[in-house]
Amino acid sequence: MRRHRRVHPSEQLSLVDHLDELRTRLVVVLAVLAVAVGICFWQSGAILNGLAAPLPTQHGHTYRFLVTNPLDGILTSLSIAIYGGLLLTMPVATYQLYAYLIPALDERHHRSLRPLVLMIPTFFIVGVAFAWYLVLPPALDFLPAAEALVR
Repeated sequence: MRRHRRVHPSEQLSLVDHLDELRTRLVVVLAVLAVAVGICFWQSGAILNGLAAPLPTQHGHTYRFLVTNPLDGILTSLSIAIYGGLLLTMPVATYQLYAYLIPALDERHHRSLRPLVLMIPTFFIVGVAFAWYLVLPPALDFLPAAEALVR
């Protein structure tokens, strides 16, 4: 595979050139995804402990994860690795999509899209922080009470 080059908006590409550029960008995203999943699988215990940190204690006992079959441990590690890898790969995938589509647009549209591309990761981080700090604590206080109502 040849080294990737930047396509200028005024440049005309054939169908094969477009498909080659798309393939190159997909390979980059998949390579980053594979590395990110590997790192998240390696650190899945630490990630799980970090995700379990906000769980409340009840009567001095902390909540523990329920294991119902022998594969729960490895399936949980794989789920953490896949979701964490997707989470870490999103900025790269967003950039690759932007870089693939931007040559098709006129130069005047480039100026209006640059702030949008910079706002995507910012809004993503703000949304994650909002969910972690403002939505999760009340939900964890409410959910055990809802569990008691079901019994």
